[in-house]
Amino acid sequence: MLAQIGSLQNRIASLSASQGSENATIVQLQSEVSQLQSEVSQLQQEILQLQQELNHTILPGPTITETTTEASPLTACPSVSETTPLGPIPTISSAERKIVSASDLVWEFYTNGTSIVYRSSADGTTWSAPAVVISDAVRAYWFTVYQSTSNSNKVWFAFASSEYGPPIFEYGNGTLNSDGTISWSQPFLYGYTTGTVPNTPSLTADSSGHLWLAMETYQPDGTRHIEVYRMDPSWTKVFDVGGLVEWPHPILTPLSSGGMALSIVTMEGQLQVYSTSNGGASWAGPTNSSSDYQDISAVSAGAAVYYAGVTMSGILQEWSFSVGTGLSAPTPLLPSGDFACGATISTDGGSSLAVVFSDSSTVMMTTSTDLGGIWTTPRLVSFGDVDIEPTSLTSDYFINGNVMVMWSDASLSTGIYQVATAIVPFQGSIVNP
Repeated sequence: MLAQIGSLQNRIASLSASQGSENATIVQLQSEVSQLQSEVSQLQQEILQLQQELNHTILPGPTITETTTEASPLTACPSVSETTPLGPIPTISSAERKIVSASDLVWEFYTNGTSIVYRSSADGTTWSAPAVVISDAVRAYWFTVYQSTSNSNKVWFAFASSEYGPPIFEYGNGTLNSDGTISWSQPFLYGYTTGTVPNTPSLTADSSGHLWLAMETYQPDGTRHIEVYRMDPSWTKVFDVGGLVEWPHPILTPLSSGGMALSIVTMEGQLQVYSTSNGGASWAGPTNSSSDYQDISAVSAGAAVYYAGVTMSGILQEWSFSVGTGLSAPTPLLPSGDFACGATISTDGGSSLAVVFSDSSTVMMTTSTDLGGIWTTPRLVSFGDVDIEPTSLTSDYFINGNVMVMWSDASLSTGIYQVATAIVPFQGSIVNP
């Protein structure tokens, strides 16, 4: 359009050098130029508005269509970092849960740079003002949440800070209210670990309703341990995996008949899986992965654990673990030549799985209705993000046919990381507004 304007202006200049008999033509061309300039100005305003909307990457009520929108090949990933010059990452890491839903509302938890806060929404567009859960808490990997399977209006919260040093963690529960608030059982209680500087907690409950909590701790010899605790009725340490280097991430996932699986992602990227069927009295494992991963998320359905992860070379994979069988062979979820940076997996607790993944600027989702037997072509959830932190994607067990996912991206307007959210239908495709 700009080239068209330039061409018309050149014709006007040429005609101006001619005789007055061509004045009518000049006036007509000037009118056309004015109209085109007005259209350009309008388009520029629309582009600016779209950029501002995409900066928030919130897609309320996505449209379900009959067709499938295929994802474009992924671009290069940003480097993985716990903190960045843009500030603390609000939702890191993918191994932890930060979003829950009940009573047709969604609650998401994140750090605002100074405190752990939550906000709620009925549609993913209008959000409540952030409410503080724990103040003086900067890092998102210091906390996790767990929503009770026996009472969907009850949420548990665990906090373990690696920068405060003492061998303690905080925990508590609250009621998810229909007005979007949470009534906490304040004050939060304290538990004690064997090692110091506990962090990266994983919180869940077994099929008998007992809470389980796993954390990384620092030991006097400089190594890291994963300590596992079970509440019955107080916290008792039931497992301790030692000899690890810094930043191992634990993931607890319940198995059927009261069993529990402990997945550990080591600093080197290896996945180690342990399991118990007797409340932690004895453990089997480890079963080790054949690949090394930069990001892993896990959920359980029945007697198996299902994983989504990105290898060190950027290959997005899904695989499973079951007692007696071990780890299955991984299934690539993208065509050869495409790669991802981060991933999170969600389930309805039955036979359906959803894997949401990203590169540095695009979020996509693929689904399966037969526990990973067949996967759909990836479809777009969000595009145009500025800088998605690779391990910031997190999701929840989905209900009412919707997958809830949140992540952290850089803001064009403020230059710091912000929380982005999408409520995505499990079936159908997403058409961006």
